[in-house]
Amino acid sequence: MRRVFLPLALAFALASAFACNDGEVGVRNSPPEATIVLPQAAATLFAGDELTFEGRVGDGVTRPENLEVVWTSSIDGTLLEGSPDNTGTTTFTAQLTPGAHTLQLTAIDAQGAGGSDAVDVTVCTPSTWFRDWDEDGWGSELTERGCEAPPGYVADPGDCDDFDAEVHPWAGDEAGDGLDPDCDGLDCTASDGGSVYYVVCSDPATWWHGQAACDGSRRDGLASILSAAEQDVLASILQRIGLYDTQGHWIGLQDQDEEGTFVWEDGSPLDFTHWRDIDPDNRDGEEHCVHLYAGDNAGLWNDNLCDKGLGPDSATGGGVLGFVCSERR
Repeated sequence: MRRVFLPLALAFALASAFACNDGEVGVRNSPPEATIVLPQAAATLFAGDELTFEGRVGDGVTRPENLEVVWTSSIDGTLLEGSPDNTGTTTFTAQLTPGAHTLQLTAIDAQGAGGSDAVDVTVCTPSTWFRDWDEDGWGSELTERGCEAPPGYVADPGDCDDFDAEVHPWAGDEAGDGLDPDCDGLDCTASDGGSVYYVVCSDPATWWHGQAACDGSRRDGLASILSAAEQDVLASILQRIGLYDTQGHWIGLQDQDEEGTFVWEDGSPLDFTHWRDIDPDNRDGEEHCVHLYAGDNAGLWNDNLCDKGLGPDSATGGGVLGFVCSERR
């Protein structure tokens, strides 16, 4: 028998053609392929949500479960290292940090050959938006969740008649008119002060009664007054309804937790005060709630017993005090 000797170059070519791929003879080794199914490219995702990640990997030769898969994020780093199932599917859930992410899925075979796929997604901190049918800037109970307001949706809820633009939480109100255009359930006089909405109620009340009424009305609580301009707004409402000189009103300032440390009930900073020159005096060590004076000291602030305000015939005596609620946007 004659022996046939092949040229060296041809021998190498044939050997390469029949090289092993992950131990399987007869097919040239080629890198795996990877495809990201979820999330989709250019998707907008919500921070805090458990997001679903899904991909497909394979090279047509190697058993899929013998491949290694790595998921990464350009912001959060490695999200997952592991193997796909026997169909070549890799799936898991995770949360992502807000920002613009490039997500990458890489499949690697036993020889270290790898293939990858990548998608760009945006992750935001979502807000709740409210449908505003009457376009008055206040929304109904119908909501959508998203990074930006969808068309026809606004940030502020609470419109009790979203088909009447004259009815909304800052519409203003007049005591005794039998109407409730500002949706708070209070028969009081109210006005939009720009940065703050004041509701002035003349019904006799202790500080506690006033706070409970404000809390139950959707407002922030008894009123805060954060500047001279806001003091003037409140004074003008009281003057318009004839109560500035005749009746004092509770506001949301108190030092019940620590004597001398006054705080606003709505959590606002105390950077402005309008005390009478001898106040706060904490007479008899029991005055921890604040109201506006009437009479000669009208508009100035006074500390008083929190259970005053129901009039001279009440158990605690003293004058009649109304109360003021406020809300800030």
